[in-house]
Amino acid sequence: MISELALFWNGAICSTYGYLFLANPSLLIDNYYSMSIEVTPVLQSICRYYGATLLTLAFLFLHYIPFKEKQGPGLRLGMMLSMAYMCVAGYRVVMEKDTATAGALAAANKTMILQGVTLAVSFFGFKAAPKPDKKKKK
Repeated sequence: MISELALFWNGAICSTYGYLFLANPSLLIDNYYSMSIEVTPVLQSICRYYGATLLTLAFLFLHYIPFKEKQGPGLRLGMMLSMAYMCVAGYRVVMEKDTATAGALAAANKTMILQGVTLAVSFFGFKAAPKPDKKKKK
C-alpha cells in the first residue's frame, strides 16, 4: 500500500509539472521565481520537450502501481530523479549563490524542499515495496 501511494505521488508530481511545462510554462516560471520572466520561443520549445519527458515518466510511475514486481524499480527511478533534481538545485544554492538572482535562489530552495519530500516518499515506498521472487539459475 505504501509503495502504491509513493508511486502515485511521483506520478502526480511529474504529471503536474509536465502539464505546466507543456501547456503554460510562463505560469509555472512566474509562480516559481516569484517574478515575471519572458518565455522566449526557444525556452518554450525546451519547456515543451521537458514537459513531454515528465509526462512520460508520470505514465511510467502510474503504470507500475498494479504490477507488484515493478514497484521497487519504479520507486528506484523516482529516487534517482529526485536526487538528480536536488543536485542541480543544490549546485545553484551553493555554487551560484553570489551570481544567481534572488528569484533563482528561491526557486532552487523550493525545488530542494519538494524533491526532498519526494525522495523521502520514494525511499519509504521502495523499502515497503514487494520484493520479487528470486528465480533459481540452472
